[in-house]
Amino acid sequence: MTPDIMVASMSIFDRFHRRDANHAAPAIGPTIERVAGALAISVLAVEDPWESDAKSHSSSEAYKRGDERLVAFDVRIRNTATGAEPPSVSASKFHLFDDADYVTESIGRDARARAPLLVETFVAPGATVRGWVTFSLPWERRPARLQFFSGYLSAQVASFALPMCDAAEQARRRDAVMGARAQAEADRAREAQEGEARAAQEREARAAQRAAADAEAARARYAQQQRPPAPWRGDDNDDDEDPGAA
Repeated sequence: MTPDIMVASMSIFDRFHRRDANHAAPAIGPTIERVAGALAISVLAVEDPWESDAKSHSSSEAYKRGDERLVAFDVRIRNTATGAEPPSVSASKFHLFDDADYVTESIGRDARARAPLLVETFVAPGATVRGWVTFSLPWERRPARLQFFSGYLSAQVASFALPMCDAAEQARRRDAVMGARAQAEADRAREAQEGEARAAQEREARAAQRAAADAEAARARYAQQQRPPAPWRGDDNDDDEDPGAA
């Protein structure tokens, strides 16, 4: 898909949301559902930021520098149909719109994503699936709404308004995350130094034990060499007679 087509497609999705703007997008919570076709979707929880200890080769330089953070959503999807063909769901059908109206796709099965993931699957009639969907978002932007569309260029869209913190709270969260990361790095460096120091002490102890064992063996060999030989006394049980004593 070319960038122009992608922009046009997302504009269509956004118009679907705006067309439905006369119905206020609901807040999030386990008792709130928004219907997209036969699917009833709920956003149960939001973790902003979501901090992961996992490392990923797909992490952007902005994320590594701390200019971006992860935002995770716990979503539940219920198929209200009774006999229709089971629809498919996946994290890729969710998009996050920020307070500047930029849209972000989920990071999918990236190692940093909040588990358990919302995996791609079919939802049987009457069945429910649940999982986390994770996004990467710059710190200067705040999530404004989470949007689900049931299929490519589908008019069946569910949109959820998200609670937004103010700039001061956003800055406090970022400071807390960066402080925790710095502390974690310092802890890892200290643990590495302590581990190396313990390993060096163990190597020195083993070397000292080997040196002591070698010295003891050398003393034993020297003592053996200095011990005088036992005198030869012949055979006390020799019964041979002197042939000249006849």
